[in-house]
Amino acid sequence: MSAYDPKRALRTTSVISSLALLTKVTIPCSNALQGLGTSRRSSLSAQWGRVVAVILLVEDEDQVRVLAESFLQTAGHTTLSAGSIEQALALLSSPEPIDLLFIDLNLKGESEAGLSLAVQAVEMRPALKVLYTSGQAVTDGMMALFVKNSAFLPKPYTVEQLGTMLGVKFNFRSSARPHAGDGSDGAQRF
Repeated sequence: MSAYDPKRALRTTSVISSLALLTKVTIPCSNALQGLGTSRRSSLSAQWGRVVAVILLVEDEDQVRVLAESFLQTAGHTTLSAGSIEQALALLSSPEPIDLLFIDLNLKGESEAGLSLAVQAVEMRPALKVLYTSGQAVTDGMMALFVKNSAFLPKPYTVEQLGTMLGVKFNFRSSARPHAGDGSDGAQRF
């Protein structure tokens, strides 16, 4: 049997994201890290010079979810995606490793649905880190309900802001530098 070569384990996956037009995005993915425990993935990632994460993205707006997922995958992270609380709970109940819950506070019109889901998620997985996001104002009272090991990223956010938050707050580094979209300031916003 030959030695393991991480460069050969990388494959390319095509993801279709929709804005005004359909755009095909090519994203490198690592099959080698899927199915490994968190500590083993971290060990391999450190050997490759980066820290990757398995991120459960819970967002009920399809367009925002697809764009955020595309960025996270391009940055080298593995993503699991849910458009509802029920889908998120099913993924959290699975044996799939999850390092970070990236969740919109307002799901399906319920302004605090993300808060209660995060509490349930941390009860199920105590080591889970949480990144909240919302386009609505967040009160001090709501922030007091955030779980431990969490942070907040207000919408709209740029891919650079998301990458910085993952690196600074959670120590998940990107393996790729994001490219800005066509916004007036050169930044793609979600």
